[in-house]
Amino acid sequence: MRNIEISTDVNSFLSMVESLFDSPTVLLRELLQNALEATFQAVRAGAHASPIHIRTPDAITSPGDGARGVLSVSDHGVGMTEADLERSLSSVFFSGWPTGSGETLGIGKFGFGFYTVFLAADEVSVTSQALQAPDGEATSVCWSLRRDEGIARLRAAEGAPQPHGTSVALLIDPRREHLFTTESVLEYLRDAYLYAPFPVHVDGVPLGVPKVEGWRDSLFARGGGAADLMRDRFGWDEKPLHAQPVEIDGEGVLAIIPDGVPAPPVTVYRRGIKVTAEELLPYPLNYFMCGIVNVEDIELKPDRAGLRNDERYTRLRQNLFDGAKELLKGLTGRPGSTLERVFDAHGEQITRVMGKSPDLRRALGPHLPLPLYFPSPTRRHVTVAEILEQDRGRTVYWAYDRGVDQLFADRVRYLGGTSILLKDRRMLELVSSICAEQGLTLRHVVHDYIAETRSSTVSESPLTALFESVVEDDCSVLCVEDLDDRVPVKLISVGAGPAGEATGIDLSVLLDSDWRQLENDVDFFSSSLASLSSLSATSDDDGWWVVVNLRNAIIRDLSTSLEGGCNAKTLERHARIMVALAKFMAQTSIGAEQFERLNSEVLSVLHDSLAARDPVASGVPSNDGVASNESES
Repeated sequence: MRNIEISTDVNSFLSMVESLFDSPTVLLRELLQNALEATFQAVRAGAHASPIHIRTPDAITSPGDGARGVLSVSDHGVGMTEADLERSLSSVFFSGWPTGSGETLGIGKFGFGFYTVFLAADEVSVTSQALQAPDGEATSVCWSLRRDEGIARLRAAEGAPQPHGTSVALLIDPRREHLFTTESVLEYLRDAYLYAPFPVHVDGVPLGVPKVEGWRDSLFARGGGAADLMRDRFGWDEKPLHAQPVEIDGEGVLAIIPDGVPAPPVTVYRRGIKVTAEELLPYPLNYFMCGIVNVEDIELKPDRAGLRNDERYTRLRQNLFDGAKELLKGLTGRPGSTLERVFDAHGEQITRVMGKSPDLRRALGPHLPLPLYFPSPTRRHVTVAEILEQDRGRTVYWAYDRGVDQLFADRVRYLGGTSILLKDRRMLELVSSICAEQGLTLRHVVHDYIAETRSSTVSESPLTALFESVVEDDCSVLCVEDLDDRVPVKLISVGAGPAGEATGIDLSVLLDSDWRQLENDVDFFSSSLASLSSLSATSDDDGWWVVVNLRNAIIRDLSTSLEGGCNAKTLERHARIMVALAKFMAQTSIGAEQFERLNSEVLSVLHDSLAARDPVASGVPSNDGVASNESES
């Protein structure tokens, strides 16, 4: 046995090493790198490739020293002679591996990484037998070192000669043993290694299937392989919404994460070994995208300064950004449901990206799924491209509020147009840009309607003065001749359930404010229900708008009664009820069709309520027209 002085103070060196690594488990990666390289050298020399075996303290303990836990990594690689052990392990930063192209895996070397063993071990021993030992030299030798000593011991290995290869055994600090259970080691190595060129077993459990074709062959298969890889690597319950292989200084894959999971950072591997997991994608791409990249040549242990300043990482970041945009552009070639699912999950962030990237907006914009104002169970979105294909004009109509805007969106639908629902200012700006680039006009449904009604307002209508006399100061009256007798068309229930059933209404609205004055006008209310489709109302920043359609039969009857000298007070009461009904429907999002279906229920409840206030009122009122009711007056 010979004593060999170590050229470096181990404790001082470890203080520096601890600042570079997050966990003592990094020693597993370093030892496995060396075992894989040794096996590769043995295969180059003509030996048969054999699995590498890792045994944890769960499987073995040392016979003495209080049954302390032992961790070992064994290979049947090229091995080392006594001279190799002395030269390679007794000096930090020394590499004994070849450096020529094709002569090495280029993934690890004894030297700097080897001394990470003392992050968790008090003592290490390396037993090795060279595949091609010089004549006269012991075939099996053992090198050992304690952390608190500066002297290594080199001696002939005890027992029968071993096959060629190397076994590294660590006497683990009891405080660190919990980090090296079978499951912990498997979990760590499956994260640290994307693949291995040779089989690796942990306590007899395969780490993963090696790449039998050789580790340089493409790992990221086309089709579903990339999506499966991302799901398995990140432990998701579902596949990513979309995954696409990309050429990024090697091979890799980018993916759009499933809905409801946080986006992990891009993980960079160098020749199958994890280098870093950092935010290499810029905001907001890093909120809904992640990736795995395997490169040939990049700094193996980068710090944050290296990530910022190393030109290889600068190029990688730019390539990732370009690849992410190409992935989004590629969604246009996928089924429409894919784009809808992606946008439903990450619409806000995608909107931000498109707002900052004109080329992405031009490519993806025409195919962006925009929520329909009137969705159906089978169709919830429409694209600008589909609107263009309909060839029904060059205008896209948008609405913000389903209650206030519903009447006008339905008018657009009746005219053959398409209304979309935009509730986000950023989304509105994006859609406006997309429409402008496609030669389309984007108009709000209410603004469009008011502009049209103002331009077609009938002047000198006697009904204008009638309705102005019954509305409040913040309410304007527009008398127009619309498309037909509907106002402006039949209303659609917004409060319907998924199957279209009416959901009922809050009748307390009827008994407040405008309706208190109608406590003794149950018959008037009943006779005015026919006016539900004769008047409409909406509100904007300037107040309420009441739109009177002169084509409507009820309005024509009212106009005839006014011109015929009918009692002005009676006509005002009818006008007041019409306005109140229109405002009620606008405030509660109740459409005429739904209101009419609930006609008998409304009248019954209202009658009972008013009868409780006025015992004189009796009988269920009839639903007669305005003119017939007033003729008796």
